[in-house]
Amino acid sequence: MWLVRSNCTGTTLTCSSVASTNITSATGAPLLTSVLSATTTSTGVALVGLSVSGAAIVITGTPVGTSWNWVDVNITTPSGAPALSGRPMIASVGSVITVAATAANWNDLFAISNDGVGGAWNDVDVSATGGSEARTVGGGIVGTAFSGSLVLFAGGVNSPAPKGTG
Repeated sequence: MWLVRSNCTGTTLTCSSVASTNITSATGAPLLTSVLSATTTSTGVALVGLSVSGAAIVITGTPVGTSWNWVDVNITTPSGAPALSGRPMIASVGSVITVAATAANWNDLFAISNDGVGGAWNDVDVSATGGSEARTVGGGIVGTAFSGSLVLFAGGVNSPAPKGTG
């Protein structure tokens, strides 16, 4: 994965001083095979993509710096999130980073969040615990911060989803 950085300003979008960094090479992170998602954090930016095995790989750093870090959040979660598929979503609310994506084998919506202090990541099957009729998701996931909380939106495969499918 390459970071291509340019100073773009103005209403006519004038860009100059283009620079690039091979983040994959610099961090030793695995190859990402999905579309990337990005968010700003209190210390820079965070990106997420999925590896060949469906693991969510979160890369953090600053666009103007050379220090980048990565973590495989599927491996570092205590209960072990499943392999994920589709386009992952990432959002930052305060110091907490959350990744959301679809479970690869049964289409439930999973969210994986850090503890906000650089420690453990925890996962939850949002479809199973959310109490809604949308037990399986498809068509992408988006999220936004609202009143200090993360709100997730995902298209349902069926409306309502058949019971017992998610």
